[in-house]
Amino acid sequence: GPGPFLLGKAFSYAECAAAPFAQRLSVVLPGLRPALDLKVWMREEGLERLAEWMDAVCAHPSCVESLPPPQELVESYGAMVARMKGTAS
Repeated sequence: GPGPFLLGKAFSYAECAAAPFAQRLSVVLPGLRPALDLKVWMREEGLERLAEWMDAVCAHPSCVESLPPPQELVESYGAMVARMKGTAS
């Protein structure tokens, strides 16, 4: 139905399950790859609905309240990527 979420206006269990991934993608990707604008990329690829959904999910009060500080997320994921690169070589 009409609305920003998968079931229209209602924030569903699907959003509850996917929200942590959407939040982290929207914060960490620009922090680690500043040249890649996720929203611009989604719109260029015709994924406007996905971009709108991510905006709505990331702005939902329960998501805003549960997100760690963005800089903390970026640093933590950056460190994880560095560790992964170190074990791959």
